[in-house]
Amino acid sequence: MRSPAGGLHDVRLDPTAKDVTTGRLTMNSPTEDEDAAGRTGRKPAIQWFTADDGIDLHASGVMSPARMNPEIAEQVDLASLSGGAKARVLFRGSSPDGFSLVHAWFGEDFPLPRHTHSADCLYFVLRGELRMGSKVLRAGDGMFVPAGRPYTYRAGPGGVEVLEFRSSTSFDMQTLDQDVAKWRAFAAQAELRQQDWAQTRP
Repeated sequence: MRSPAGGLHDVRLDPTAKDVTTGRLTMNSPTEDEDAAGRTGRKPAIQWFTADDGIDLHASGVMSPARMNPEIAEQVDLASLSGGAKARVLFRGSSPDGFSLVHAWFGEDFPLPRHTHSADCLYFVLRGELRMGSKVLRAGDGMFVPAGRPYTYRAGPGGVEVLEFRSSTSFDMQTLDQDVAKWRAFAAQAELRQQDWAQTRP
């Protein structure tokens, strides 16, 4: 790799440079290097992650738990919903305003409740279809959802996989659907889809 001054310098893998929260190795250039003005400064490290680094979104602490009407948990069996969704945190920066990356999968027709998040989110569809009203997004398409904007979507045939990019390492989820009858309908839909979801779950 060529330095700004035109010379060459090493890029070395430092086995001791490990992210304490994820265990990822980082690649560092030499700790100090002169820029064109002759000043010195510490170079940011390259951080690597793999699919195997993924941590369950709810276990990671990145997204705070959604507040629910207690009557929903008391009167509706929500266990069937767990089979139709899977979300993993692939990357989380070290500062509050750092980047985070979530990989999410939803089974076909998963009843995602209408909700908001406290951080802007850029969605990229990896596979399948994402349906929001009359709008259909397919692999390679995406959307930007501003913080606080209510939304929901459905996964098309075979389900959908998306990447969620945020410039925040923590955010909330505010569930707007708090009606017991609506959640009973969600659970009934999920019960009918269990076999399909089990066959397509990544």
